[in-house]
Amino acid sequence: MSSSVPCGAAITARTSILLEGGFGDFSSGCHNRREVKRITGLKTAGAGGPETLPCKVLGDDLYDLLALIVSIVADQTTLQSHGLPVNSTVTKTLLLFDLFLVKAIEVCQTYIAEVLQLIYKKHPASLGGSEKVEFAFVLGFDSIEKLVSAVVEQRVQALSYKSMADLDAYVQKVSGFSLFANEDQRQHASWLVEVRNLMVHNRGIVNGRFLGRQPVSDYKIGDHLNISLSENSEHLIFLIDWIVDLDMRLIEKFSLPSLPRSPRPKLPVPWEKT
Repeated sequence: MSSSVPCGAAITARTSILLEGGFGDFSSGCHNRREVKRITGLKTAGAGGPETLPCKVLGDDLYDLLALIVSIVADQTTLQSHGLPVNSTVTKTLLLFDLFLVKAIEVCQTYIAEVLQLIYKKHPASLGGSEKVEFAFVLGFDSIEKLVSAVVEQRVQALSYKSMADLDAYVQKVSGFSLFANEDQRQHASWLVEVRNLMVHNRGIVNGRFLGRQPVSDYKIGDHLNISLSENSEHLIFLIDWIVDLDMRLIEKFSLPSLPRSPRPKLPVPWEKT
């Protein structure tokens, strides 16, 4: 089987555990070209603990993505076990995992937007700012609740266009709360968002905008992003660690409505021996 399978196994095994609400060090045996710092002391609800609805949706989305990857690799494994040709473009290329990482980053961005709406609808004063609202806009609503909801949606949509660092700076300014546990976490999340933007808008080819926002990068203009499967796995784990910890801190800080976390079924990993 292709060498991509062990790293795929790492993604499945480690991510499944994290999606069920636990943390741990599950070594994949793969070596990263880019060092990914693991952050200790993060919060986790564990099975049965509280999570917001946006966090549950995020977990469902990542689980579905993971199930898709497992299904694709399982199909290739079955073909090979019967001595049939294996589609090397599926088992060897990094494209599938790059797409998975991009989608995972976007799911996390959506979580941020949705949880900010929860916060600002519950605590409108925490919106901050002095932006004016047109009188005609106000008259379009028959209740203060609907007006607040619309204003919050507008503000969060505007915030979504900010860089991750600028968004965090804004949240800290108006709410006294950081989206990140420490500076390493902030830098890692910001780097991943820029990676997503480069993959989506410039075919993964490094440009001046990317280097302007990531000046410490070893890449040069014209280079193609090169993220190994093991790095991809580590980045995915980082995203889950970050969001689960953030969700717990937001629930505690803002008394957000939550629901009990339910473990998801373990995925049938095709490369595990039974």
